Amino acid sequence: MQATCAPSNPVSARWRRLVYAVVKFSLDVVRGAVVRLLLLVIVAIGGSVALEAWFWFSRPPIVRGLSGGFIISGTPNSKEVYRERVRATFALPLTEVELIGKLEQQRFSIEGPTANSRRYALFKEGSFPCLISWGVNWHSDERGDVSSIEGFVGQSCL
Repeated sequence: MQATCAPSNPVSARWRRLVYAVVKFSLDVVRGAVVRLLLLVIVAIGGSVALEAWFWFSRPPIVRGLSGGFIISGTPNSKEVYRERVRATFALPLTEVELIGKLEQQRFSIEGPTANSRRYALFKEGSFPCLISWGVNWHSDERGDVSSIEGFVGQSCL
């Protein structure tokens, strides 16, 4: 007896090829969507990190980390921490010329003198509707030596 193969059904073979093509197409579409979604997530995370880094490095070292950024939260009691940083960074004895040089290195703008003969420097930052001013004010004697120095923080919002 001879074994015979059943003749293949041409309709069912075409049907299988069609189903295979549809499934393959669907998987390709899903795979493409997943890849695009992953790329979008990577770009969003990278952009957030880059924005936080720009925000961090655009500030003077004495101010960094005190108020929050986009990802990193700020320091509790930031005003007192800032005052302590000012006293530590610009420790007396110090001449006014040295102080102004150090402040300009940190991108503070030099202002003053005020009505009570005190000078001050400001670094302003913020975006609508709020502005934060980080300041240093000082008094110097007739020889040009700084006799007192203190930090201050001001915030205003519309």
